[in-house]
Amino acid sequence: MPRNHKRKSGSRRYRDYDEGTLLKAIEDCKSCKIADVAQVYKIPIRTLRNKVNGAHNKSPGRPTALSKEFDDEIAKHLLTCSDFGMPLDKDDIRYMVKSALDKGNVTIKNFVNDLPGIDWVRGFLTRQKEILSDRTYQNIKRARAEVDPGEIQEYFKNPGTRFGRSKSGWMDTVNFEEWFLSIVVPWARRKEGKKVVIGDNLSSHFSGIVLDKCEELNIGFILLPANATDKCQPLDVSFFAPLKKEWRKQLEFFKMKNPTSASIDKSLFPSMLSKLLEGMGARNSENLKAGFRTC
Repeated sequence: MPRNHKRKSGSRRYRDYDEGTLLKAIEDCKSCKIADVAQVYKIPIRTLRNKVNGAHNKSPGRPTALSKEFDDEIAKHLLTCSDFGMPLDKDDIRYMVKSALDKGNVTIKNFVNDLPGIDWVRGFLTRQKEILSDRTYQNIKRARAEVDPGEIQEYFKNPGTRFGRSKSGWMDTVNFEEWFLSIVVPWARRKEGKKVVIGDNLSSHFSGIVLDKCEELNIGFILLPANATDKCQPLDVSFFAPLKKEWRKQLEFFKMKNPTSASIDKSLFPSMLSKLLEGMGARNSENLKAGFRTC
């Protein structure tokens, strides 16, 4: 719990005017008598005379634990956090100071383990009140610190990729419809005029739903020529065909060893895939290059 300081009876009173008032009074002393200015601003004559003559310019009371330069640096960091919309409380300020002291290998004997207390934070905020406000370290303008659901959704916006599946592992009517309706249709609605989609010459692509949407949104398909796989999709011939052939060998070998098994356990797939790649060897690289060379 922070200490509540009470002035002892009969002790010296420190100023109850702010710095701006004092500076204005000093300026008025250039054209008026000090006694008159002191009476107007309620500042002791001796204090005003000392300030005008440049005496006793140090701040009254006990020196601060940290230098003014250090205080200013922490205040600057707090303003930066405010710009970022990061709300800070008094404990955050304390640990920010401790981190800076630890990093600089500085020990302050007034602080326990270099962690300033709440009283220090109060004094710091008072010293920096011209550039820091209570909102700065505590709430930082709620309008800036708060975010609405739309911003969060935009931040975690999913990429445009969609993944599908089918029992056979091949594109079927259900997969194609889902892809067409969720990817192509929204894209087509944003475009004017004729839209074109390039696709395989497969009957599974053209259900009634797809054809209706094509007519509604002025979408046309350009289909790869039938019986021209070697020309339009050379990797299917040069790379994937040999790979499928080798995979069939692995399946036949599995059936020979496990004649009663109706399916392959998922735990066996990695080892079978490894054997597949070993069986292909250098052919994988050569077949891949050959396919692109054909393109």
